[in-house]
Amino acid sequence: MSLDKSFADSSLDLLSCKICLESYDELERIPKLLSCHHSFCMLCLTTVSNQQRMLTCPTCRDKTVLPPGGVSKLQTNFYVAQMKEVIDKSSEIRDKSSERLPNCTKHEKVLDLFCSTCERSLCIDCQTDDHAGHLTLQVEEAIEIQRRLMQSEIASSWNLVLAINKLRKSAEAGLRFLLASKRCAVENLHTVFGLIEESLRQRKCQLLVELNEAFSCRNDVLTVKLEDVKNLSSALGGVIDTCRHALTSANIDNLVAHRVKLSCKTRGMKVDDESVVIPQLNSLSFFSENSEDLINSIRGFGNFLAEDPIPCRAVVKDSSVIACQMSTISLVIHDLNNVELKCHYPLEVEVTDQYNDVIPCSIDHNHGGQYFVTFCPHVSGPHHIAISLWRYIITSCTVTVLSNDPVLVYGSAEVEQELQYPRDVAVDNSTGNVYVADSGNNRLVIYSRQGTWLRGFPISGDDDYTSCGIAVDEERRMIVCSEVLISGADLVETKSILKFSLEGQPLSRAPLGGMLRTGLSLAVNSLGQTVIADSEQDVVFIYDAKGRFLKRIGESGTGRGQFQRPTFVCIGSDDAIVVTDSGNSRIQVFDRTGRFVYCFGEIGNGKGQFNLPFGVTTDRFGNVLVVDGANSRVQVFGKRGKFVGCIESLGNKMNAPRGIDVTCDGHVLVADRDNHCIKKYKYL
Repeated sequence: MSLDKSFADSSLDLLSCKICLESYDELERIPKLLSCHHSFCMLCLTTVSNQQRMLTCPTCRDKTVLPPGGVSKLQTNFYVAQMKEVIDKSSEIRDKSSERLPNCTKHEKVLDLFCSTCERSLCIDCQTDDHAGHLTLQVEEAIEIQRRLMQSEIASSWNLVLAINKLRKSAEAGLRFLLASKRCAVENLHTVFGLIEESLRQRKCQLLVELNEAFSCRNDVLTVKLEDVKNLSSALGGVIDTCRHALTSANIDNLVAHRVKLSCKTRGMKVDDESVVIPQLNSLSFFSENSEDLINSIRGFGNFLAEDPIPCRAVVKDSSVIACQMSTISLVIHDLNNVELKCHYPLEVEVTDQYNDVIPCSIDHNHGGQYFVTFCPHVSGPHHIAISLWRYIITSCTVTVLSNDPVLVYGSAEVEQELQYPRDVAVDNSTGNVYVADSGNNRLVIYSRQGTWLRGFPISGDDDYTSCGIAVDEERRMIVCSEVLISGADLVETKSILKFSLEGQPLSRAPLGGMLRTGLSLAVNSLGQTVIADSEQDVVFIYDAKGRFLKRIGESGTGRGQFQRPTFVCIGSDDAIVVTDSGNSRIQVFDRTGRFVYCFGEIGNGKGQFNLPFGVTTDRFGNVLVVDGANSRVQVFGKRGKFVGCIESLGNKMNAPRGIDVTCDGHVLVADRDNHCIKKYKYL
């Protein structure tokens, strides 16, 4: 006989994983309990966790911090296992019930009836003799009814188990919190009393030094006085002894002479003279005013409070976070009863991204219950925020970091103002104007800071020439660009260096004499020298302000100072030369003389990795920004190539980005070549 459909369905739902819909077992599909009290099999949770420290519940989306050892170390839901055992046993009983029914010991007839009033099985004679008027059922029907009643009891008991389990979790959290708070209180106690003891020790040493100084001073005075008195006494005693011997003399002149000598010796001598008076203030005593009050104060110093509720949950109030921008989120803390806590806790926070990299951050409290976490995420996507109190993780949450998308796009739908394959961009920070090498239209274009078209002017009068690189020489107030011979869509050879006024008036043209082959990008240093990367010859050329050759840097190869298709170049602090070594998927940095300093990067699509890097520039903080061409993004690096952040522009994808430059107000402009526009982003 089978269970009824509702019981079977609920049993299947209760005793099977809601992800794979397979029944729990004692091998791979062990039921594991999350902090939200939902259960899933160990195999599915292992797949869902993907080796991350934080696991999101597939049902309620709540977060569970995995213990050391991962999913296998989560608590097993023994209640589900026990219920499975009960159901299995009930199935065995059900199977046994289909066997032959026992006989009544009184009437020796089959017990095929059940008295609902007395809740006992009986035979037909029992019904007539002892259970007349009682509600009786066939035993098969009664079994089904009892099973449904048991099902209801099990469901009620399960809810009670969940409630008890929640209380157990709360008690365990309380004990962990209590232990962590005790540990922190002990550390604070040792720290405070250590400072007090150290202050008392230092004061004691200071007083001993002062005591020794006072003693030494008075001792020196008394020693000198004592020596003076001894000398005076010795001299006077000698004269007196001489006069005593002269008393026996009968020579009047001798007596007079000795008397006069003694009189002269004693005439001016006074024992109360300052030169011989002994100082009377010769004692030293330790005076401790209010020492008794201080001792009593120390005896009553410090106390312990056990009144603060236990924080256990963080709720994000404001989470507008953008990759590669300094962002702040607002948090509030709740207790076990989901009540917002207004008291201040010395919380600590750790932010990690999907790469498990720890992001530097800070946390502040406004004394109104809100906490503010400030950090600059490297990339977009989910970021895990673990909140600790006294080094014990009390709660965690996940914040979704948004992609850094453009705040402004330069380029017009109007035919005359439309850009075609822009390859480079430069900024005049004194005016904010933006200059674009509009390579497809063989011209340079000027935009205002706000993105308004100002003017465009041709590179030359010949349509066979265009420009791929542009720089603004702010000290000399001019535009410097390359003049490149083209054949159809192919770049043939860089012919000369052109200079224009900031308004677009031609100033000079310096032919390169065939030494340079394919110089797509250029930069200008503080001396007015032009630095050009030649991607065909794998070298970097330096020309003076008049276009005369000065030096070449590098050669073809993969070692330090060697290049494989160097495409872009910029000038950093102290006229450092920064080169995009595209073929080697790295950035190389040289000093102003061309001496190699350092390099960073490798091929790939992770943090700090490149796939055909192109445009490069530096900002006033010393950061290096690199266009990661085939990965369609911009990466930001700090000193010595330390990865800082990434502009992914997922909401407005880049397509073959090339040149790049920065503004003084924290924006970066990218020549998005195959999207035929210039995109402006906020960063840091």
